[in-house]
Amino acid sequence: MTALVQTWFYTAHKALQRLHNFRCMEATSFVPLIGPVGTTLGITRYPVPPDLKKSRVAYQIDPSTGFIVRFFEETSIETIRQNRWYTSPNSPEWPFGTDSDPNLNLPGQRQITSKSSKFAIWNDTIEIDPAPGITDNANYFQLDYYRWLLPPAENSFDWFTIHAFDYLTYRSLIEYAQASGGDTRLPMWQALVTSSWSEVRNPDVDASNSGELVMRG
Repeated sequence: MTALVQTWFYTAHKALQRLHNFRCMEATSFVPLIGPVGTTLGITRYPVPPDLKKSRVAYQIDPSTGFIVRFFEETSIETIRQNRWYTSPNSPEWPFGTDSDPNLNLPGQRQITSKSSKFAIWNDTIEIDPAPGITDNANYFQLDYYRWLLPPAENSFDWFTIHAFDYLTYRSLIEYAQASGGDTRLPMWQALVTSSWSEVRNPDVDASNSGELVMRG
């Protein structure tokens, strides 16, 4: 029975995260950019944070100054592939050899510029385009994102168990009722889940008198 209760609680905990991107789910990851070395092209594929739910903003940062060098616009993997094809020897638009093109890096690869930097998440990797140049080697690709949170261990707490305890309780009871074949109290628990969720997602009452409305969490 204990294992079932834990399963119902885990389901409720995950369901709450699926409903909204709460502030307690905010995270930042960073990986060093790898530019070209000799005839080796710069690396365009980087690992996705394993707990990624949704990306928010991506940018290149200089760790020596803490300054942002450029932002990356999120796009589709199709756009990334097409951009790479345009700069490949198989494309009639391959620009290598035209000295007037300031974005050239190595054959078949353009250097990152602030106006053209894009990224896409595909197959558990972050694909960027264009590739990092030699001057980008000391910089980092940084991603602000919302993460999936694991349920707290027994006798431990997190933001959800403290501030949304009522929602988790009633949502767990709904899981119990459905798993046990029904319970006459199910409609009451469903109504309480709806009302508790409304309270969790709505801003604090005094926010209307103190400034911009911001969702808690």
